[in-house]
Amino acid sequence: MAGTRTRFVREVMATGLRTVTETASIDDAARMMERYGIRQVLVLDARGELAGLVSYRALLRLFSTHRPGEPEEAIPVAAVMERDPPTIGPDAPLLDAVRLMLDHGLSALPVTDGLRPLGVLSEHDILELTGRLMERHPERW
Repeated sequence: MAGTRTRFVREVMATGLRTVTETASIDDAARMMERYGIRQVLVLDARGELAGLVSYRALLRLFSTHRPGEPEEAIPVAAVMERDPPTIGPDAPLLDAVRLMLDHGLSALPVTDGLRPLGVLSEHDILELTGRLMERHPERW
């Protein structure tokens, strides 16, 4: 299509990282999600590298099977996080990231340089871009 250009992950990703360590409690992760209105928190190891991702879905699964009387704050995020989640680099084409998210059923994709987290690309980021493009070019929709 004439006038189109390749968009890259770095143009759309969120860079205000919200992270916890592997030893943080699930209560800490849940409070962070609530405070910042996010559905995923990156989990970092002691070197500050990406160790995993804890999602609201993982917390819901845990809370739905949790026995009353057990203290949630004692459960570390490492027990419920997704280890070694799919990642993408900031210079990857945005379409590659979208395909990766669709193929793996992801609502968020960590953006990394090696194991160093740089940002997160979420469904929300993609929807915002789509909305702006639709407003700018209604004839294409």
